[in-house]
Amino acid sequence: MLGAEADPKDVTLPPPGEREWLIAQTAKLLEHLAHVRAYVGAPLLEPTPEYFPDRWVGGEASVRRLVLRLLRYAGHEGLDAEVVIHDEDPARRAEVVGKPAPMRGKDPVAWFVRREGKVLHFACELIVLREPENLVPALARAVAHAHRVLTGLPNPDNQRLIDVTGVALGFGLMTTDASQRFYAKSAGGFRATRAEFRLGALSVQDMSFLLAMQLEARGYDRRKRRRLLANLQPNQAGFVRVAQAWLADQQPPIRARLGLPEPAGWPAPPDLDELTGPLVDPRRKASPEQLISGSGVFGLDDEEEAEDDEEGGDEEAETRRDIDRGIREANVGKPVFRIERSGALRMAKVLGFPVLMLGGLFSRGKFGVEVPMEIVVPSAVGLAVLGLAIGSLFTDRRCSEPKCGTKLREQDEVCPLCGGVVMGVINHPKERLGAEEELVRAGKVTAEGLVAGWVPEEDEDDEDDGDELEEDDELEADDELEADDELEDDQ
Repeated sequence: MLGAEADPKDVTLPPPGEREWLIAQTAKLLEHLAHVRAYVGAPLLEPTPEYFPDRWVGGEASVRRLVLRLLRYAGHEGLDAEVVIHDEDPARRAEVVGKPAPMRGKDPVAWFVRREGKVLHFACELIVLREPENLVPALARAVAHAHRVLTGLPNPDNQRLIDVTGVALGFGLMTTDASQRFYAKSAGGFRATRAEFRLGALSVQDMSFLLAMQLEARGYDRRKRRRLLANLQPNQAGFVRVAQAWLADQQPPIRARLGLPEPAGWPAPPDLDELTGPLVDPRRKASPEQLISGSGVFGLDDEEEAEDDEEGGDEEAETRRDIDRGIREANVGKPVFRIERSGALRMAKVLGFPVLMLGGLFSRGKFGVEVPMEIVVPSAVGLAVLGLAIGSLFTDRRCSEPKCGTKLREQDEVCPLCGGVVMGVINHPKERLGAEEELVRAGKVTAEGLVAGWVPEEDEDDEDDGDELEEDDELEADDELEADDELEDDQ
């Protein structure tokens, strides 16, 4: 009937055909004993330091440790992992291999690439390193994809079965929560924008139904379910409750439809202490304590704590990549220009605008002082004209990068803020793109947007270390010569 309200279950539950497909695919997955063991006994991973205690510094090695931890949870300990982090900057973005097509309107942020012997290759986007609540579920889904490859399961292009497998392995709490998430994202300064994150090919209702099916099959009591659902957003938690109520009324029960035996015949669950214990790195003979020390990805309180962890570790230095540095060093190796123009307009604004703004406030008499606008306006205009005269005597030199604009000196070859290589002089910001095209045609800039022949500068600390080593060698040589001279004199 026109105007009738829709049944709430039509919104919170998947369509009937979709429900049957989810049940059938889960039952097909549980035909393997290893999947039965994981489905009924594996820990349901929560986004807490208890489940992810591994050292987090914010670079490739940290992401690799997360992958190794997830592989252990999936039953594939002993395999090595290789992780590539793709930069947002096209000039520094490595070749992207194996990235799936967008799912539900969103690009994947982490994915499984391929298997080479005992090494599994993964990749992720740099931007997701700043969002651990999205990074870990995305990596868990990638590990579920790798699990299907390792166990010989089919992998259709639509990737819906990967989401089903992730829930069966115990990743369902995290992947369901990340299937749709709305949050505020910083847009610089005090501005924030509304952002949405989506994970996987299945809808949030489908993922909630899969999780509810697993909870119902395990027979958790109300207290246990309430504690687990506290890790979900309100929408997902509500969808799970509705799905569980629907499943509880079904005949035959969901255990029978999935082909599960009675709880007395279930395999023994894995030891959680063993699963969360120190990792063993296949690449180096490091003590397990080194791999687990420090703050985990979900236990990081501030940047200083992470820096302390980085300094205190015995492993190789790891570059932090999970911090948004803004424009600082964003143009290293890229061409920029020095904009040279008269400083008259800038000086006029500096002198005239403050007087006009403050005069407008005081003219209303709200601060106990009333200044008539007849005095404020002529004063502001006079100061602006004075600024035009004074500013015309100076040349204003600034970086052409729109987000930078820092002041440059005539002898600067590199912008001190954004790190761009100064390739010439222009008179207006609008000339920047045309000047860059001229450099490309002249062969001075590569197709990737980097200055031709540019070589990264060595770290000053490395240079200092090298100088110190040379000085030490010279001192040792001098000491040896002095010792030889003394020995000859004694003889």
